[in-house]
Amino acid sequence: MRARPPSEWTPENVTARDVAADSKFVATFRCEGCRESREFNVFKVGMVLADTPLQSLRFRCQKCGLYPSVLEIGRRTSGIGDHLVTVRLRPRCWDEGHERKQREAASRLNRS
Repeated sequence: MRARPPSEWTPENVTARDVAADSKFVATFRCEGCRESREFNVFKVGMVLADTPLQSLRFRCQKCGLYPSVLEIGRRTSGIGDHLVTVRLRPRCWDEGHERKQREAASRLNRS
């Protein structure tokens, strides 16, 4: 499958292959736990999941452990970001174990 141009991207269909097609595209999480923005490396998704919509994948903040709910994709041009699409994450692999991990991470953050 080939990468689609940004004009065809929607939150439901944008994939890692689309974002990786150009090195100027950047995916960013705004973590609700540690209140920091983190860039996401689309190459870590791997070849198997490259055509899976990013909306259905589950990501986790490496610093605080919370699962982010929003992913922003933009284009980096001369130091200034150009916003393209905001993806509300709806992981398809969300079960009680992940819900428990989310609660545990949130409680750790509240204690500190």
